[in-house]
Amino acid sequence: MANGTTSYKLYGIPFLGSMAIELLMEEAGIKYDIIFPTPEERSSVEFKKISPRGLVPVLITQSGTQL
Repeated sequence: MANGTTSYKLYGIPFLGSMAIELLMEEAGIKYDIIFPTPEERSSVEFKKISPRGLVPVLITQSGTQL
């Protein structure tokens, strides 16, 4: 549900672990942007600021907390 005006960001891989989070957010009516980083992007220094081990899924909350 990408629309550019949401506060939640979900980083994931299509049809893998992020799918459960997507379903929960959809059922709860929470708007979010989903981003599917490539393997190269997941191993970048910039992504490791979001997920130090380069793993997904990662949910960035409205307050900026990374889960």
